[in-house]
Amino acid sequence: MGQQQSQSQQIFENNPYNKNGYHVLQVHPNSPSTGKLVPFFDFIVAANQVIFEKEDSRFSDTFKSNIGKPVELIVYNIKSDTTREVSITPSTTWGGQGLAGISIRYCSWEKTLENVWHVLDVYLNSPAHDAELQTRLDYIIGTPDLILNEQEDFFTLINNNMYRPIQLYVYSSLTEQIRLVTITPNKNWGGSGSLGCDIGFGLLHRIPTKQMLTSPMINQNSQQQQQQQQQQQQQQQQHQKINLHPINPSSIHQQILTPQKEDNNAITNDVQQEILNSNLVEQVINGPNVAISSNDSQFSKVQL
Repeated sequence: MGQQQSQSQQIFENNPYNKNGYHVLQVHPNSPSTGKLVPFFDFIVAANQVIFEKEDSRFSDTFKSNIGKPVELIVYNIKSDTTREVSITPSTTWGGQGLAGISIRYCSWEKTLENVWHVLDVYLNSPAHDAELQTRLDYIIGTPDLILNEQEDFFTLINNNMYRPIQLYVYSSLTEQIRLVTITPNKNWGGSGSLGCDIGFGLLHRIPTKQMLTSPMINQNSQQQQQQQQQQQQQQQQHQKINLHPINPSSIHQQILTPQKEDNNAITNDVQQEILNSNLVEQVINGPNVAISSNDSQFSKVQL
């Protein structure tokens, strides 16, 4: 088992296109992939030792030529920032569409975790309350029918489906599970907005992941920063002296009035720029005020 994991990790690290793969959008119930693949977080990067550096027919051909035989997949999970091997046996008799029972699309995972909408406050008797969305715990990550690539895509989806039920993929930070939620936008429900909840989008409203802290893909300089901070702390400890003499009140007054230099070592310039560029304002859905067409977010869903 350990040899298989090291082999899959080696293939993944040697892949020059390792930020692309087949994004798992849906896993159909009772399919060969049930319990093995995680919607939204999983990307299939290889099958039977073949790395998919571009979109072509090799992926589907691999399943078609191995009906009834296990296909060894290498799967990258963007939440845990890890790869694993998954064995799936294609079948024509499992009772649903496709051989593996999954919906996929080929894309990059670099910005996948950025396009999430954090549920902040849920108001009583609102559509969001009826759909059992959880305050501060839930993140809207997509829909079965559309890919939400931009911040405004979600609001366009809501505005274009007023009074009609829509399905949303919702991730819970409490259970760490994804569930399918049905909600009906209604701007006449009796309160503010058409969903009755506040939505946060931006850097401070992303799903907590291992990547934010330790992933070399996200922050290649994190180890260097930690080493620099440790060296600074050691230097401060070496030069620290205990002053037993009476304190001059004038010196205290001078220190209070003297501007202190800000310590920017803990935050990189990239993160500073990202914070400036991110929209951290909590938004309330208040009606059809978005000009983007929902057709911009549609895609051809592939069944496998």
